Parts: sequence; structure tokens; C-alpha cells
Amino acid sequence: MPLPVFKAVSSALKLEYHVGGYEAEHLLGDELRAFYGEFAQLLNAEPEEIVFIENATRAWDMAFYGLPLKAGDRVVTHASEHASNYLALLQQARRRGIVIDLVPSDAHGQIDLNAQEAAITPQTKRFVAAMKMMK
Repeated sequence: MPLPVFKAVSSALKLEYHVGGYEAEHLLGDELRAFYGEFAQLLNAEPEEIVFIENATRAWDMAFYGLPLKAGDRVVTHASEHASNYLALLQQARRRGIVIDLVPSDAHGQIDLNAQEAAITPQTKRFVAAMKMMK
């Protein structure tokens, strides 16, 4: 963990210890809200497009389970997908009848981009398109 992050987290935890969680959030409100604008600027996005979630698994689950997938839709993923993400894929395959297309690794252990391109069909759902449909 970088030292500035450690200091910020430690400081916030000390404040919370002394005044309680709700009061600490109130006192740090401007700093907490600044995160959304600063991160949006970094990504060339709008602050209301930024969502801060407690961890990557939870964020991925929220996005993935929100996709309007239906029977026959195909989802392309790397053969070394994170276990918890793959469990969600398997659950939706069983529940909704989606098809999971696993793309192998290349010689360097990264996703084989040629195999990935070959795996994309008209039935493959693109995350960006699905997210636009959700708005």
C-alpha cells in the first residue's frame, strides 16, 4: 500500500474511532465527495458515472448480475478468469441458459487476442452495449 494511502486510511480510522462512523463521514464529507470528481476526471467521465464499491468482486458481481442476459447469449472470458467471477458465470449459465466461451492463454500466459476475436459471434453480448441498455 502506498504511504499516502496508508496515512489517509489510518487517519480516517482514528477519526472514526474517536467520533464514530457517522460523524467521521460527516467531517470528511468534502474529501469523500471529491473522490468522484477526481476519479471521473481521470477516466474522462462524469462524477455520476463513478461508483465506489468495497472490493472488485462485489463490483464485478453488481455489474454482471445487472446485465440483461438471456438464453443463448454468449459471454467470452479468459480461461484463467477469477474463480468468483467464473462461479457467477456458471450460475447464470444454469439459471438463464447463457453460453460461456473460454478463450485460452497465449504463449505469455495472457488472453490470446486472436482466439478472443474468433470467439466473438453475433450472439456474444458486449458489456458496453448492455450497460447502455440498462440506463
